[in-house]
Amino acid sequence: MAEHTHQGLEARAAEAVARAGLITSIVGATIMLAVLVGNLLVISLRRVPPSWLAVVVQVGPPLVALLGFIGTGSTWYGRWRILRRRAEYDVRDDLLDQALNAPGDAQGLPGQLGCAAALNPLVLMLGLLLCLTTFGPAPLDILGVGRNGANLPAATPTPQVAIATPVPSPTAVPPTRTPVPTATSIPPTPVVAFVVKPTSSRTSCVTTTTATDVPLTLDNTGSTTAVGWGITGLDGWAKPSAATGTIPAGKKATLTLTITNCPNIPINGFVDEQGTITLTTGGKGTFVFAVRIFGYQLR
Repeated sequence: MAEHTHQGLEARAAEAVARAGLITSIVGATIMLAVLVGNLLVISLRRVPPSWLAVVVQVGPPLVALLGFIGTGSTWYGRWRILRRRAEYDVRDDLLDQALNAPGDAQGLPGQLGCAAALNPLVLMLGLLLCLTTFGPAPLDILGVGRNGANLPAATPTPQVAIATPVPSPTAVPPTRTPVPTATSIPPTPVVAFVVKPTSSRTSCVTTTTATDVPLTLDNTGSTTAVGWGITGLDGWAKPSAATGTIPAGKKATLTLTITNCPNIPINGFVDEQGTITLTTGGKGTFVFAVRIFGYQLR
């Protein structure tokens, strides 16, 4: 009784395995067909497949290999039951077994569909190896579209046709002419080469007679700009003909010093008078000059 129950359970299990093998065979064959169609679009026709087909091409080969493994296992389970004399050999069942092996065979060499069942384990291993190469780097990704869709052709963007909307032309307004400022030339840096000559001189008084005047030359010939000047520092021994003045660029002027204090000059002695000319405009500079005044007495 127990043995009969065990045989009944084994028979139901065998039926379930056979049904699973049939279902996996049909599903695997369908997926493999979709993978082949996707490969045809990408490799031969250089077309971009639909998104769902691209996903099937990516995940299809390993899934078909798994389904082929189940189908091959179902076939060998049936053979094992025949060897154990748990079932009888039947031509119809053998043809069904060949159909169950189709996905595994398709994963290997498509030209060998329907090959002998004895080669199923080898073909299954080949199919698994080819599926693994799908996820390898180039040039190993020979099946499918390669890792992450690397071999998919780039989608050609659809040109957008822009429809021009007529815009009413505005009333013509004469352009306002903005005066362009003319470039202002930068004047050159003025050159000041002012000179006082001589810087030292001498004169003499004879008793109480007025001494000879002392001329000073204010030379501005080396300058490119006019300069203003002023004189300071005289101690009352001499009086200038002018205390301030202006000399144009490239010109000279004469300043006369008149000795006004001869009665106080020591007889047979001398007095030094010193003054300073300072530039007040046009430039900067101070120029010192000195005059020595001698005293004589008539005999």
